[in-house]
Amino acid sequence: MFNYNFDVQPSLQLKPLRNDPDSLIIFPPEGACEGGSMIVVHFKEVMCHATVKLINVFERLMEQCEDGRSRGILPSEVPLHTVYDDREDIGQVKETPQSAGLIAASSSNRNKTKAYKKKPSGRLHKYMADLSMQVCSPLDAIDHYIAAIVELRSTADSLWLAGALDGYSSVVLMLRERQFNLDEIIGKDLKSVTLPTLPETDEPLPEIDRVYALAEERMSEAISIYSSSVVLRILEVEATLRLARIFEKANFFYEKEQKIVDYVMKAASIPGLNSQQQIEVTLEGALICHRLGLMRKYSLFLYIAALMTAESGNYEMADALVRDFY
Repeated sequence: MFNYNFDVQPSLQLKPLRNDPDSLIIFPPEGACEGGSMIVVHFKEVMCHATVKLINVFERLMEQCEDGRSRGILPSEVPLHTVYDDREDIGQVKETPQSAGLIAASSSNRNKTKAYKKKPSGRLHKYMADLSMQVCSPLDAIDHYIAAIVELRSTADSLWLAGALDGYSSVVLMLRERQFNLDEIIGKDLKSVTLPTLPETDEPLPEIDRVYALAEERMSEAISIYSSSVVLRILEVEATLRLARIFEKANFFYEKEQKIVDYVMKAASIPGLNSQQQIEVTLEGALICHRLGLMRKYSLFLYIAALMTAESGNYEMADALVRDFY
């Protein structure tokens, strides 16, 4: 959206990017002023200006989305096609007996691409929800995600539906953290969640667990969609790890620790990951356990990561992991 050259030595006379004088930011010499350091004060002003520009861009995109949604057309400046849509293109898949299922799925995806151009409202709602999250407006975001989920289900636009479900989970937890009245906002969704009971008392789990259970339910559906396509496996890994991080932040949840371990192990065992990706996922699980004070599980994940690192031939890194383990 914008590029800046930063120069603390005006004598250098740097050439602005794209011949745009506004892109060259000249800092004042070091010195003191009313707000403190002249350089720090100037930098804060530049960042405030950049923030205003971003918000103006987001506002313009929201207006285009709303206009397109009301008229049932595709806005010219709003990207409603992603790199993952492209990767599911049938033209990128070599036809073999093993790829027959993927080719069929890709053909179906091309039909969905044509369908969204005729009825773009679902993707527009999802895009508007993402913009709302960018400007920290969770109430607008939840309304758009709910509308997006309904419309994307009706058009069987599975990839964007997964994204909307993923976003819905994030905004629900944000609303919970900011202490909004969730019964008024998503009361129907909360009541639809089936919760196990505590074995000791046979009482239902507390309200906070219902919110996390709802987020888990939506994320699990998104993960199941990602898992249906080989080219979406990296999204499946990211979403599964995000679920582990979600429960890391839960104040209380029944069998919370076991859920975290299960999701980390699931992420590391997703087919299609190379050895380096498996090591990175396992180390992420170790860090989560360390932050929670689960030192035995932290050590277990470090040990597994060390074994995989040694198998890949990186003995120096494996030795460093083992040393940290002990």
